[in-house]
Amino acid sequence: MLVDELKSSIPTSSLWTGTIRCQRDAQLEWSLYPDVKGKFLGRCTTFLEGQGGSAHFNVGQYGRQDDWIGIQGLVDHRAPDTFSRIKMRGVLYENAQVYFTSTGKINSGAHGANAAQESRLMTVEPHAKGSVNPLLIIDENDVRAGHAASVGQYDEEALYYLLSRGLTNVVAKQILIDNFMEPVLGKHSVEK
Repeated sequence: MLVDELKSSIPTSSLWTGTIRCQRDAQLEWSLYPDVKGKFLGRCTTFLEGQGGSAHFNVGQYGRQDDWIGIQGLVDHRAPDTFSRIKMRGVLYENAQVYFTSTGKINSGAHGANAAQESRLMTVEPHAKGSVNPLLIIDENDVRAGHAASVGQYDEEALYYLLSRGLTNVVAKQILIDNFMEPVLGKHSVEK
Protein backbone atom coordinates (compact mmCIF):
# COMPACT_ATOMS: atom_id res chain seq x y z
CA MET A 1 0.00 0.00 0.00
CA LEU A 2 1.47 3.37 -1.00
CA VAL A 3 -0.30 6.25 0.68
CA ASP A 4 0.41 9.17 -1.63
CA GLU A 5 -3.03 10.70 -1.82
CA LEU A 6 -2.38 12.56 1.44
CA LYS A 7 -1.28 15.77 -0.29
CA SER A 8 -2.20 19.31 0.57
CA SER A 9 -0.70 22.74 -0.09
CA ILE A 10 -2.35 24.46 2.88
CA PRO A 11 -1.81 23.50 6.53
CA THR A 12 -4.28 20.88 7.73
CA SER A 13 -4.72 18.42 10.57
CA SER A 14 -4.80 14.80 9.42
CA LEU A 15 -5.25 11.44 11.11
CA TRP A 16 -4.49 8.12 9.41
CA THR A 17 -4.83 4.69 11.00
CA GLY A 18 -4.65 1.19 9.65
CA THR A 19 -4.85 -2.30 11.13
CA ILE A 20 -4.18 -5.59 9.36
CA ARG A 21 -4.26 -9.16 10.65
CA CYS A 22 -1.95 -11.57 8.83
CA GLN A 23 -2.65 -15.29 8.80
CA ARG A 24 -0.37 -18.24 8.05
CA ASP A 25 2.46 -17.44 5.58
CA ALA A 26 0.93 -14.06 4.68
CA GLN A 27 3.36 -11.37 3.50
CA LEU A 28 2.51 -7.72 4.06
CA GLU A 29 4.28 -4.53 3.07
CA TRP A 30 3.03 -1.16 4.32
CA SER A 31 4.56 2.04 2.93
CA LEU A 32 3.55 5.43 4.27
CA TYR A 33 4.86 8.60 2.62
CA PRO A 34 2.48 11.37 3.71
CA ASP A 35 3.00 14.62 1.83
CA VAL A 36 0.94 16.85 4.08
CA LYS A 37 1.36 20.33 5.48
CA GLY A 38 0.52 21.03 9.09
CA LYS A 39 -0.25 18.33 11.63
CA PHE A 40 -0.30 14.63 10.84
CA LEU A 41 -0.77 11.69 13.18
CA GLY A 42 -0.50 8.18 11.75
CA ARG A 43 -0.67 4.72 13.28
CA CYS A 44 -0.13 1.37 11.58
CA THR A 45 -0.82 -1.85 13.50
CA THR A 46 -0.11 -5.32 12.18
CA PHE A 47 -0.99 -8.55 13.97
CA LEU A 48 0.99 -11.58 12.80
CA GLU A 49 -1.51 -14.24 13.84
CA GLY A 50 -0.42 -17.18 11.67
CA GLN A 51 2.82 -19.12 11.61
CA GLY A 52 5.27 -17.89 8.96
CA GLY A 53 3.60 -14.49 8.53
CA SER A 54 5.75 -11.45 7.78
CA ALA A 55 5.32 -7.69 7.76
CA HIS A 56 7.43 -4.77 6.53
CA PHE A 57 6.49 -1.19 7.43
CA ASN A 58 8.36 1.65 5.69
CA VAL A 59 7.91 5.35 6.47
CA GLY A 60 9.46 8.26 4.60
CA GLN A 61 8.78 11.78 5.80
CA TYR A 62 9.99 15.26 4.87
CA GLY A 63 9.03 17.79 7.55
CA ARG A 64 8.95 21.45 6.50
CA GLN A 65 8.06 24.83 7.94
CA ASP A 66 5.93 24.28 11.05
CA ASP A 67 4.86 20.69 10.31
CA TRP A 68 4.18 18.46 13.31
CA ILE A 69 4.31 14.76 12.39
CA GLY A 70 3.78 11.80 14.71
CA ILE A 71 3.89 8.27 13.30
CA GLN A 72 3.59 5.00 15.21
CA GLY A 73 4.19 1.52 13.85
CA LEU A 74 3.40 -1.67 15.79
CA VAL A 75 3.98 -5.25 14.72
CA ASP A 76 2.50 -7.76 17.18
CA HIS A 77 3.94 -11.28 16.80
CA ARG A 78 1.32 -13.76 18.01
CA ALA A 79 2.44 -16.94 16.20
CA PRO A 80 5.70 -18.90 15.79
CA ASP A 81 8.27 -18.20 13.08
CA THR A 82 6.99 -14.74 12.20
CA PHE A 83 9.14 -11.95 10.77
CA SER A 84 8.92 -8.14 10.85
CA ARG A 85 10.86 -5.06 9.88
CA ILE A 86 9.97 -1.45 10.63
CA LYS A 87 12.02 1.25 8.85
CA MET A 88 11.35 4.93 9.45
CA ARG A 89 13.35 7.81 7.98
CA GLY A 90 12.69 11.53 8.08
CA VAL A 91 14.37 14.77 7.03
CA LEU A 92 13.48 17.90 8.99
CA TYR A 93 13.69 21.46 7.68
CA GLU A 94 12.90 24.86 9.23
CA ASN A 95 10.79 24.45 12.42
CA ALA A 96 9.43 20.98 11.63
CA GLN A 97 8.88 18.44 14.37
CA VAL A 98 8.81 14.71 13.56
CA TYR A 99 8.31 11.93 16.11
CA PHE A 100 8.59 8.23 15.26
CA THR A 101 7.64 5.36 17.56
CA SER A 102 8.19 1.78 16.43
CA THR A 103 7.16 -1.20 18.52
CA GLY A 104 7.96 -4.85 18.02
CA LYS A 105 5.94 -7.04 20.36
CA ILE A 106 6.64 -10.77 20.67
CA ASN A 107 4.05 -12.65 22.69
CA SER A 108 4.47 -15.87 24.63
CA GLY A 109 4.25 -18.79 22.21
CA ALA A 110 5.70 -16.84 19.27
CA HIS A 111 8.98 -18.78 19.36
CA GLY A 112 11.27 -18.28 16.39
CA ALA A 113 9.97 -14.74 15.83
CA ASN A 114 12.36 -12.24 14.25
CA ALA A 115 11.62 -8.54 14.82
CA ALA A 116 13.81 -5.54 13.96
CA GLN A 117 13.25 -1.83 13.67
CA GLU A 118 15.27 1.12 12.45
CA SER A 119 14.24 4.74 12.97
CA ARG A 120 16.41 7.64 11.84
CA LEU A 121 15.96 11.40 11.53
CA MET A 122 18.17 13.97 9.82
CA THR A 123 17.83 17.57 10.98
CA VAL A 124 18.92 19.88 8.17
CA GLU A 125 18.29 23.15 10.02
CA PRO A 126 19.00 24.02 13.67
CA HIS A 127 15.40 24.73 14.78
CA ALA A 128 14.00 21.39 13.56
CA LYS A 129 13.19 18.89 16.31
CA GLY A 130 12.46 15.21 16.41
CA SER A 131 12.77 11.98 18.30
CA VAL A 132 12.76 8.29 17.57
CA ASN A 133 11.49 5.76 20.09
CA PRO A 134 12.10 2.10 19.30
CA LEU A 135 10.38 -0.32 21.69
CA LEU A 136 10.75 -4.06 22.03
CA ILE A 137 8.27 -5.96 24.20
CA ILE A 138 9.33 -9.59 24.43
CA ASP A 139 7.55 -12.36 26.33
CA GLU A 140 9.28 -15.36 24.69
CA ASN A 141 12.83 -16.73 24.94
CA ASP A 142 13.60 -18.26 21.54
CA VAL A 143 13.50 -15.10 19.38
CA ARG A 144 15.67 -12.62 17.50
CA ALA A 145 15.03 -8.93 18.03
CA GLY A 146 16.88 -5.66 17.66
CA HIS A 147 16.59 -1.98 16.97
CA ALA A 148 18.59 1.01 15.78
CA ALA A 149 17.82 4.69 16.25
CA SER A 150 19.49 8.01 15.50
CA VAL A 151 18.80 11.73 15.23
CA GLY A 152 21.51 13.87 13.68
CA GLN A 153 22.72 15.95 10.78
CA TYR A 154 24.38 14.97 7.52
CA ASP A 155 27.99 13.79 7.69
CA GLU A 156 30.29 16.83 7.45
CA GLU A 157 33.15 14.73 6.03
CA ALA A 158 30.91 13.37 3.28
CA LEU A 159 29.75 16.92 2.51
CA TYR A 160 33.36 18.11 2.34
CA TYR A 161 34.22 15.25 -0.01
CA LEU A 162 31.37 16.12 -2.38
CA LEU A 163 32.27 19.83 -2.30
CA SER A 164 35.90 18.97 -3.09
CA ARG A 165 34.64 17.27 -6.26
CA GLY A 166 33.21 20.53 -7.56
CA LEU A 167 29.58 20.16 -6.52
CA THR A 168 27.70 23.16 -5.17
CA ASN A 169 26.67 23.17 -1.51
CA VAL A 170 22.99 22.77 -2.44
CA VAL A 171 23.62 19.81 -4.77
CA ALA A 172 25.99 18.10 -2.32
CA LYS A 173 23.50 18.37 0.57
CA GLN A 174 20.68 17.05 -1.65
CA ILE A 175 22.80 14.01 -2.56
CA LEU A 176 23.37 13.28 1.14
CA ILE A 177 19.65 13.70 1.89
CA ASP A 178 18.63 11.45 -1.03
CA ASN A 179 21.10 8.75 0.08
CA PHE A 180 19.78 9.00 3.64
CA MET A 181 16.17 8.49 2.51
CA GLU A 182 16.86 5.76 -0.07
CA PRO A 183 16.40 2.78 2.33
CA VAL A 184 12.71 3.64 2.82
CA LEU A 185 11.85 5.37 -0.42
CA GLY A 186 13.75 3.05 -2.75
CA LYS A 187 12.24 3.27 -6.19
CA HIS A 188 9.34 5.47 -5.03
CA SER A 189 9.81 9.11 -5.89
CA VAL A 190 8.55 11.68 -3.45
CA GLU A 191 8.67 15.39 -4.20
CA LYS A 192 10.92 17.09 -1.69
